[in-house]
Amino acid sequence: MNKRLLVYYYEGMADFEFSAVAIIAGLFLGYRIDSFSKFTGPVKAMTGLVYQPTMEWAELKSSGVGVFDGLIIPGGAKIEFHDDFLELIRGFNGEGKLVAAICAGPEFLGKAGILNGRRFTASYTPEEIEEKVQEGVFPKTGWTSEKVVRDKNVITADGYSFIDFGIEIGDYFHLFKTQEDKENLRKELKGF
Repeated sequence: MNKRLLVYYYEGMADFEFSAVAIIAGLFLGYRIDSFSKFTGPVKAMTGLVYQPTMEWAELKSSGVGVFDGLIIPGGAKIEFHDDFLELIRGFNGEGKLVAAICAGPEFLGKAGILNGRRFTASYTPEEIEEKVQEGVFPKTGWTSEKVVRDKNVITADGYSFIDFGIEIGDYFHLFKTQEDKENLRKELKGF
């Protein structure tokens, strides 16, 4: 079975936010993790590290969402909406595949319209959320200040909860046999 996840790279992304996802999905679950960007060429992350996407946009469009089990979107300081990316998000959601976003990443999900009628979180204060609602990014209801929220196939998290974000993705893909297994990995990754 070919297990694959897709990560969206963009300038200024918070690359550390998908580190636990890479450990859990890539190392423990054996997922191939592909990446793409709207534009070809390397992408400079918030940390200053430079990443080279493994797929070009044209290749991704031709392969479609069917070859992937989920989409991971990190947060970042330079959120820019592109209609084709929003359509890709809708495609993953429409097929019931995992759509996971952390920190500011849920803005993409909100703009794509897949947070309507769902609970979600993001790295914003209630006042900032209200501004995003007024801007048409987030729906009027559904936001919570919880650290990680899973609503059906959509997982959202605040940026500082990147370990819990990765663990929730692992749980989504049935990594843990018991709640104790889940808690033990959480403690191990957090150094407890």
